[in-house]
Amino acid sequence: MMEISTSSFLTSETDDGTASIIFAENRVPAGDEPLWVKCVLEKRRTLAKPMFEWLKDRADLYGALCTEPSLSGDLFIFLCRMMKNSPEFFAAAAANKGLRTDIFTAFAQSAEEEILENLADADILVDEPSLAVLLLKNPFLSDHTAARVTGISGWQPDFETKKELEENLYGQIQKMSIAQKIKLASKGNKQARGLLVRSPNKQISSAVMRNPRMTEDEVEFLVKNKSTSEHIFREVALNKEWMKSYTIISAIVRNPKTPLDITMGLVGRLMFQDVEYISRSKEVPATLRQAAARIVEQKAKKP
Repeated sequence: MMEISTSSFLTSETDDGTASIIFAENRVPAGDEPLWVKCVLEKRRTLAKPMFEWLKDRADLYGALCTEPSLSGDLFIFLCRMMKNSPEFFAAAAANKGLRTDIFTAFAQSAEEEILENLADADILVDEPSLAVLLLKNPFLSDHTAARVTGISGWQPDFETKKELEENLYGQIQKMSIAQKIKLASKGNKQARGLLVRSPNKQISSAVMRNPRMTEDEVEFLVKNKSTSEHIFREVALNKEWMKSYTIISAIVRNPKTPLDITMGLVGRLMFQDVEYISRSKEVPATLRQAAARIVEQKAKKP
């Protein structure tokens, strides 16, 4: 096995392909890891991805990286952005560097919920409440954590700021790849879900429905909406928890966009007054209306 010296890497005698293999095989010389990281960040950014794949499994190095004097300023902020979703790296950075404005900003703008929850409790929000808007612009920030952010900072967005936040989210989504949109749909907050569930791409809108933060109120809104896509009704019908809600079941049956095979299986679960409504409704398909009429007729015949 060929060994690569740190000096050959730093002087670029070691080509990117070989260096990538060194990262992949975790063969960076022990004790020299901060030098390799600094070199990649400073002048060999084409190696950022293989270095990240190596670093994400080397939590043992985070303390050393956060205390390395030569990894400072913009280089360290770039590293923070690279490791933005690592709770271990965030903890090391906060412990050794403190949550200065630049470090807070690096994580707040693009981290996901676990890190955002830590940022929401940061003392810096009390001293610099304007930083709250950075968190509120992050579509992975949950509604619960957003409320904590505004409570701790004392900062409340006015109408213009709320409008700016909405436009910012729409702009972020427009620039995302399909894979990024699916990830956001799977983990994003209510505002992100509301935009992405209307996507014509079924992978994206279906990912919204599988988002664990999805609430019954959101589902009810969707199944009442006549512009909701057919596959969304099918996603809802397959979810046992949502189908425990009578309000959701009733809304599904009443919506003329719901596939007939779903409504025909649910009409018998409705309360009698709702079945009567369906039997008279001109909006639902004739087949469903007739099925409801038969239920009403049978009920009337019973003593």
